Amino acid sequence: MPRQPKLRQKNGHWYTAANGGLYFGKVGHVSHADAKRLFASHLARPVGDLTASSGEAVSLGELCDRFLIWVSEKRGTRTFDDRERHLTRLCAFKEAKGLAASDFTLTDLNDFQAFIKTTFKADDFTCDKHATSVKAAFAWGKRHELIPADFNAFVNHEKYKVSPQPVSAEILPTSKEITAIKASVDSRFSPLFKVYHATGARTSELLNARVQDFQNSIKSIVLKTEKRSAKMKEPISRTIILNPDALAIVSIACQNKSPDDFIFTDEKGNPFSRFQAAYYMRRAVEKAGARDHLDIYSFRHLWISEALMSGVRMPEIARMAGTSIAMIEKVYGHISNSHLQDAAAKISEYRQANITG
Repeated sequence: MPRQPKLRQKNGHWYTAANGGLYFGKVGHVSHADAKRLFASHLARPVGDLTASSGEAVSLGELCDRFLIWVSEKRGTRTFDDRERHLTRLCAFKEAKGLAASDFTLTDLNDFQAFIKTTFKADDFTCDKHATSVKAAFAWGKRHELIPADFNAFVNHEKYKVSPQPVSAEILPTSKEITAIKASVDSRFSPLFKVYHATGARTSELLNARVQDFQNSIKSIVLKTEKRSAKMKEPISRTIILNPDALAIVSIACQNKSPDDFIFTDEKGNPFSRFQAAYYMRRAVEKAGARDHLDIYSFRHLWISEALMSGVRMPEIARMAGTSIAMIEKVYGHISNSHLQDAAAKISEYRQANITG
């Protein structure tokens, strides 16, 4: 005789193993009565179907709980911790158990951010991270038909933009650290790291570069678009200039590959992910005994800074780095101010020489 489906508690959640298994939210967030209703609805669905029943209004709390269950199974611990913290605060703010998810508005989202800012004395960046978690939950809900497909309450939500901060020379990798990291980096990641160091390319640019983007005749990798393309009326390509060392590495990496293949791949021929690149870099930094703030982007900062210190003009640096002159001036401009200091010294010398008694 088959076992009867049961609703029970598992790891602090309402859960059933029936019909493929499903969690119905945290015990503290979802009442037993609500869990029983969801359980009955679940038994009436095909296996694996998470969509809402006809006429069933999924509450904000239910949406958040189901989304968090999915995140816990499909994403990393850090992502889950962030999403759970943000959405738990949202549910507490809105008394989410009785509010239909589809009734949540842009005003509600803005009020929630204001609540986070006031209650936790959070900065704008932290408030925006909370909003990102909320929007992620709703986007997931739309994909799984828990809320209407035409729900677009957040279309006019303004995302907080982090203002770039000037880069100080003190945070750049030192010659000793660079040598130690090169000696410590995993052999599987070493070619890619050396090209980062040689070109100052953004992390994603080299990870996404394909064999067809390599232009040996002009010693460059030419990507169809660059980071700023979405904001341009006429998008331009991104050209990454290769010095002799980088050119040799890229040429070898492209051998025996088809045009659509990624240039940089692991030993199995798979492209490196951002997570893998960050992992190999972190291991190299730790093994080298270098300062723990150093990452792949530190070598973009280094490349731009050294280009300025070597006397290369800002327009050329901006073009080679795939950014704007205004960004170079704002973030790195102070590094190239040595000529202004020399000019000030000359003025002082002139004044001293022409002082009259």
